[in-house]
Amino acid sequence: MSFGTVPVRNLRTPLILLVLLSPLWMGCAPVSPDARVVTLRLAAISWNAHQGILQVETTVPEEDPYGTLGRIELSLLDPSGRELLRGAYCACPEVNPVPPGAFGLYRIGADGGCRAQEVVSAGIGADRPATSGGFTLMPGSEASRKDGILTLKWVLRADEGLEPGVYRVRARAVPRHRSPPEWHVVARLDVIDSTRGETVAEPAGGTATTAPASSSGLQRVLGTSEPAAGLRALPALVAKGADAAGAERVRKELLQRLLHEKAFSAGRERHTVEEVQRVYEHLLLEPDLLRFRVVIPADLPAVRFLYLSVVEGREHETSPPENTGWALPKIDAARAVLSPDPWVVSAALFLARKTALRLDLADLATRRRGRGWDAECSRQAILYMARLNAGALGDDGAALMARLAGTVEAVPEGVCLLQPVAFWVSSGRPAATHWADPRIVPLDLVYRDNTMEEIGRRRVAFPTGDLLELPPSRNFLSLEAQDGHVEGHSRRIQPRGGRLLRLPVALRGRV
Repeated sequence: MSFGTVPVRNLRTPLILLVLLSPLWMGCAPVSPDARVVTLRLAAISWNAHQGILQVETTVPEEDPYGTLGRIELSLLDPSGRELLRGAYCACPEVNPVPPGAFGLYRIGADGGCRAQEVVSAGIGADRPATSGGFTLMPGSEASRKDGILTLKWVLRADEGLEPGVYRVRARAVPRHRSPPEWHVVARLDVIDSTRGETVAEPAGGTATTAPASSSGLQRVLGTSEPAAGLRALPALVAKGADAAGAERVRKELLQRLLHEKAFSAGRERHTVEEVQRVYEHLLLEPDLLRFRVVIPADLPAVRFLYLSVVEGREHETSPPENTGWALPKIDAARAVLSPDPWVVSAALFLARKTALRLDLADLATRRRGRGWDAECSRQAILYMARLNAGALGDDGAALMARLAGTVEAVPEGVCLLQPVAFWVSSGRPAATHWADPRIVPLDLVYRDNTMEEIGRRRVAFPTGDLLELPPSRNFLSLEAQDGHVEGHSRRIQPRGGRLLRLPVALRGRV
């Protein structure tokens, strides 16, 4: 695992020198000629999705135990960039802001601010409850010192479930009698759903290798007269460290403008939003034969597929067949998976899965450790890899699968598991409410022989987990919805043993 590092200043300047060199009457911070860089490191991080427990271990050198360092702080940002919690450990003999050797949690105000006077102390080893902002600092949090290194173990419990998304873990060491240094992101927590999540350490250094994109760059993109051109410029700003919430707002507004214009160009080709949506739904209806028991109730949001088509779409090198046209621009999904933009990555994984494209799983594992990876990327990567056998999965794929999905079971050879994925067919425009709960949609399981003659039908109900166990068969099965208010169907497929059959059902409302 690569470790994130956080530079902080360790000041050992004599008091008289501070007085002589620091023009405090001018409001300037003192500067020490012998200031050294001290490094705070992320040693370990883990997330238990079932218990909602986040454990973070940090280390920092201490030249003078209980002397130079004031406190160590840990912070967690939600997917929108809002601070959810801030913890503190007092590393000096002063109350700063909790008693010496004690842990605590700041109270985060409605304005997002924290004040040292409003810290809930958990005592030494977090031996008494400290709760703030929906998190509790748990017993087991501890500090230890050895060979000049201060090691802190933080054990934090999310008292309510976390919404899917990417959460950023920040850390900093605050020297005594100095203003706090800047925060540095040392890891992230990717919450996939209520049962899955993973932690990823940021690359060593804890900072991006390129200068962050300024807000003016996002404003320039937003001001582009052609929304497709603005969308194509967005991944480069994401790669430069553009504010995630700001990039999300710009992407949403440009997509709304594109939906209003209903078309975009890829070179000399002209494509409509409706055409892209139809291709998306055609791909979505393709069944997935998974070798592992992974239950993901929905699939890629339609608007992400549209985004991929615009950002990565290129003009075809050849003309379409006579009297036809290209419904979709040319897309290199293998290249798109390496994009810095999580919307592009997730949609490229969807396209690769639905078209049986072979991806380099070592490259995918490397990409997952980089910036710009979100919960939808993890879901799509799980579904892509769950189709593969052990040989195609390899060591890299197996390790990545374990990181993303936790403990997964292979489907027994004598069993076929069925999972419906019900979705509402759109009117040619990506829909905001796309997915339907198959447990409340009346579905019939229909069997046909090899001549496609119907030989059996029965109403099915899906238990919790949305899986139905079936015996393997050479006949073909499909799912149909026949009700007074809804109708729909899936494609036909043979139920094979050792597979989880993920079967999309296209629903239409009846008038």
